[in-house]
Amino acid sequence: ILAQSVWNGGAEGNWNVAGNWTPQGVPNSSITDVVIDNNPDADVTVTLNMTASVRNLTLDAGDTLWITGTRMLTMFGNLLNNGWIHLNPTSTYYAAAFRAGENLNLDGTGTIALGRTGYAQLATDAGKTITQLSGHTIAGVGDISGSLLNYGTVRADASLGAGAELRLSDADKTNAGLFEAVAGSILNIGAVNINNQAGVIRAQG
Repeated sequence: ILAQSVWNGGAEGNWNVAGNWTPQGVPNSSITDVVIDNNPDADVTVTLNMTASVRNLTLDAGDTLWITGTRMLTMFGNLLNNGWIHLNPTSTYYAAAFRAGENLNLDGTGTIALGRTGYAQLATDAGKTITQLSGHTIAGVGDISGSLLNYGTVRADASLGAGAELRLSDADKTNAGLFEAVAGSILNIGAVNINNQAGVIRAQG
């Protein structure tokens, strides 16, 4: 039986507080859909201060999800992100991760921001692929270690964290959108293969 949890915790709050969700209870299950915050008139910031799993995640425009150091969010469905998801937002030396436990679509007009090279990771389980759709962005400094099919924007941007590199590692990547590095930033392709399918790869600055 699938479940849904909707944020009701006000403008700021922690994920692990049961009363911040409707129905009451902390969402942490591969069959639970999470909605933040289902209110277009209120901007909220939710801090994931535990390691959790969800099925589908919806983040509204103006809303932010912080995934702090030592924490990981594992997805078993898809992401509809019109807001901002920040991995390791305070750029600590404690790693934060966003992981695909199944094939995962990143949809919407929002951004997943990585906050420190070596300590913010976008990853997949073996044999799984993250597909970033047109309009969505992955940006900052950190590591994209999973299999990625990109129709959106992947941007190395040192202004979003500490360190200069956004590293593409471990699994090959397919680009039908935009891979870029802005001034003062490095898009490190490393030893992986990039299958560029009419996409753009560029450096600015």
